[in-house]
Amino acid sequence: MTRVLLITAFVLAINLVYFAIQQDPRKRAHFAKTFALWMMLGFALLGGLFTAGYALSDPGGSQGALLVAVWAVPLVVLSSLAALKYKFVGSILWVMLIAAIITNMISLVFADEYWTFINNNGPWLAVGSFVFTIVATVYGYHLNARLAGWMNITIALVPLATALIGFGSEVLRASGSTAAALTPGFTAGILLLISDRFTRSLIQ
Repeated sequence: MTRVLLITAFVLAINLVYFAIQQDPRKRAHFAKTFALWMMLGFALLGGLFTAGYALSDPGGSQGALLVAVWAVPLVVLSSLAALKYKFVGSILWVMLIAAIITNMISLVFADEYWTFINNNGPWLAVGSFVFTIVATVYGYHLNARLAGWMNITIALVPLATALIGFGSEVLRASGSTAAALTPGFTAGILLLISDRFTRSLIQ
């Protein structure tokens, strides 16, 4: 968890250095959301290769390729639509976010069944959150930075909050991998909110 917080602090420190040098709110806003976008695109590449490699080795074959397509195709399609500024992508993100929250709540009530499903079928919720944060960041860059920022922060904190409620503070020691996977989206969410704040300062 400490390393996760340090990564977020490091990214924000880079932006703060730029803000100290650049006084123009418009350029500050552009830098923050551009940094968020490229950071998430890099995460998409690295995380995508890791997830795809895992699926192609276990179960592998055509089944593994199908599993990769299930998340990779929506990721590419929704990100492309967001880049083309189709506003209905925001509605899709809302549906995905609500579904993630409901799934996390169900995991509290049916913990045994939930973990059995995860062990048998893979970390679908984590992969879905991975897709969500990337699409949301692209959407935030091109359309609504404020909404995307809050969405990214929410989907990153919900699993940790759910685990904390269900299993107590000790679970935070074992949540390092989950937190690490969600850290880029959480950090991108903060940057999008910062960008939105600078943009709004131009209007006031």
